[in-house]
Amino acid sequence: MAGSGRRLPQVAASALYSTLRYLLFMVILSSTAAILGYTRSTGDFGSVGVMVRGVEDLAVSIRPMPLIGQVAAVFMHNMRVIVILLGVSWFPVLPVLAVTIMNSIMIGAMIKATSAATGIAPITVAVGLLPHGIFELGAFFIGAAACLRIGMLMPLWVGKKVDGPYIKKAATDAFVLFFMIVVPLMLLASLIEVTFSSWLAEVLAR
Repeated sequence: MAGSGRRLPQVAASALYSTLRYLLFMVILSSTAAILGYTRSTGDFGSVGVMVRGVEDLAVSIRPMPLIGQVAAVFMHNMRVIVILLGVSWFPVLPVLAVTIMNSIMIGAMIKATSAATGIAPITVAVGLLPHGIFELGAFFIGAAACLRIGMLMPLWVGKKVDGPYIKKAATDAFVLFFMIVVPLMLLASLIEVTFSSWLAEVLAR
């Protein structure tokens, strides 16, 4: 058991290393899309209404819950994009890219809309998201990168340009990354979001 325990970090590190170039690409793509969403947005909530209403409805619904219930609810809400990515990753690469780009554009647009509505500087809005956002975005980037890898290999496998073991290795790495890195990071992000980040948002809004 001790030997297996020592191997777990190595397995996760190996899976992460195999996905590294896809991870770098996703970070660049998402950052570019978020900047585009911010600069091209009109600065009102019309373009991000669905996202805003979802966040507001979640905030209202979890208030009566105990801490563990709040964390669980936020965790399930934040995991939806990752689950969608896992679902579309078995198709050609375009659905994975489309979901990633749209999610990042919405984040950039929501920062601008929040700044315009509250009068708080955009950088301050971003700082308010930073404590939990570091872990949440880290989980998103890693999950999206693993899904992108599968999505890029699938057409090659169908066209018999790569063998089955390549797909099996990519799927195994995605499974490892999901349960050993993505889920723990999302849980940590959810805990920080319902405790420290909510308090920080109130302080910054004063």
